[in-house]
Amino acid sequence: MDPWCGTGLLLADAVERVRRDAGDVPRLHGTHPSLEAVSMARVLTFLADGEPDVRVAHALTAPVPDHAGAFDTVISVLPFNMRTPDHLHLASGGRFRFGAPSRTADLLLVQHAISLLDANGRAALVVPRGPLFRSGAEAEVRRGLIEADLIDAVIALPPGLLSSTSLPIVVLVLGRDRPAARKGRTLFVRVGAARERLKDLSQPVVDSVLRLVREYRDHDTEDCRARVVSASELRAAEYSLDPNRFFEDEASETLAPDAADLAREVAELRAAEESARARTAGALANLVAAGRG
Repeated sequence: MDPWCGTGLLLADAVERVRRDAGDVPRLHGTHPSLEAVSMARVLTFLADGEPDVRVAHALTAPVPDHAGAFDTVISVLPFNMRTPDHLHLASGGRFRFGAPSRTADLLLVQHAISLLDANGRAALVVPRGPLFRSGAEAEVRRGLIEADLIDAVIALPPGLLSSTSLPIVVLVLGRDRPAARKGRTLFVRVGAARERLKDLSQPVVDSVLRLVREYRDHDTEDCRARVVSASELRAAEYSLDPNRFFEDEASETLAPDAADLAREVAELRAAEESARARTAGALANLVAAGRG
């Protein structure tokens, strides 16, 4: 399930990986508020030989879906720093039980993703770093997530891995029924923290990502890039989930971007959105033309 699937690239890639690694074809579900994006996602997932059920719906303003609590896996690159909708659907069976920040929707989307998981479900969500350390309502949401023991790992990746943003990104790994050895503990992993800004996925970064996957599976902390943090440490850190807080060599790093960084980020996001809309419209037009031919 991808609750903000865009044009379906992540879902299509999931089909390929599950087929390759498990010899199976997964049933795919996705939602997105854009009809153009959903149309493309249906095409891509169908061409990947998946069994797609992709619908037009806004994750936060639509009523709770019938399939909430039914998925074993949720994966998504969530929209960064999206404003909280004016008409947030709060009659939601407690899916926003840890709080509803009024400014940005990052942690609302995280809570929505959790609500989609079944009793043994797991989620991997790409999010910006800001909601992991900002105070106020977002800190209350983080406290709820930590006290409910839902956060399995926080994986910090270097900037430049996503074409839509220049900011560093984080992968949140969440689970409803975590192994006994991991309860009350969260693995923090940092990849390429001192690396210069990247424009593409170079092989050293791929190697780093593969290593961090092994570290995540094993909760291995022999390398300084990974550290297991207890729930009591997170409480002492005022429920911050910023990976840099837990690595001594980055204690002096600035935690929050300045106004210029934020302005640049907003401009880049708007440009990326317009570009994606244009590409989607062009692709759909080509498909229609091909069908008529």
